[in-house]
Amino acid sequence: MPTSLPQRTPLENAIKDHYARLFNEPVFRPAIVNDSRYVNCAGQGHLTTTLYLPEPGQAGVSRLRVMYTSRDGAQLERSSDAQYMTPAGVFRVLVAVLTWPETVVEADRELWEAAQASINDDHAAFAAARGLSRPIVTFESTNVFLPGPAVGDPRSRSSVIAALSARGIPVSGYDFLMSLHIEPSVSEGGVAFPDVFNKPGFLAVGNFALFKGPLTAANYRSVASTAYHHEVAHHWGWPGTHDWSPSCGGFDPPYRPLIAEPSLFGWEDVDGDRIPEILDSTPYGRSR
Repeated sequence: MPTSLPQRTPLENAIKDHYARLFNEPVFRPAIVNDSRYVNCAGQGHLTTTLYLPEPGQAGVSRLRVMYTSRDGAQLERSSDAQYMTPAGVFRVLVAVLTWPETVVEADRELWEAAQASINDDHAAFAAARGLSRPIVTFESTNVFLPGPAVGDPRSRSSVIAALSARGIPVSGYDFLMSLHIEPSVSEGGVAFPDVFNKPGFLAVGNFALFKGPLTAANYRSVASTAYHHEVAHHWGWPGTHDWSPSCGGFDPPYRPLIAEPSLFGWEDVDGDRIPEILDSTPYGRSR
């Protein structure tokens, strides 16, 4: 911790006061995103602020406190307080890749693995740009290819586990269980079921683009981005409303290919001690 930290702005003081009143939480400098370009398609926006605080005795689990306020910080609009997986470290992922002759076949393994590697490349590039010696997040994935009809409901955790168990494949020891089901006749997006007490966390990605033919390398990259950047982020507390830093009307956010402003996941140094908050023993200057 440096001997002195930059003085807080009036806006930061307002947010700090909200944390103190609402959560009895002392925080020197909270993570705040307040870009006026971040609005939904109705032109509505807000200030978003988050705190990730490690839960004592629960490795890999954080208490995430979130507030939405007016742009000037004066009016508290919404808040939440819940436990989620900490968005840092090495995550082991078991992927059930369901095959369909028209779209996904086991011969595509190399294309899919290259797409998975590109997600790790995204996190490595982000870390390198901030002078970090290693990525904050890394995924280690194990892929199991199964015939599509072998899984009764690819969006059901129990159904996917049953199909894997029938082939002698255990799911214990993994952080995430992912179902990838690009069934050509079914249009479905992704889904995630955050639950820190029920490992592995489950997520599924369907045929969101209604692919009808064999997936290309670019298609697999899109699927991987949906799975690892989008659906996994829900297990870290990114809301189903997708409105931490929403964008609409053609504005391309600078944090791409990440799913939201990195500071809101604790991936930036906001308190000035040169350590990203999610890795900091005194995050958000809480020792001050």
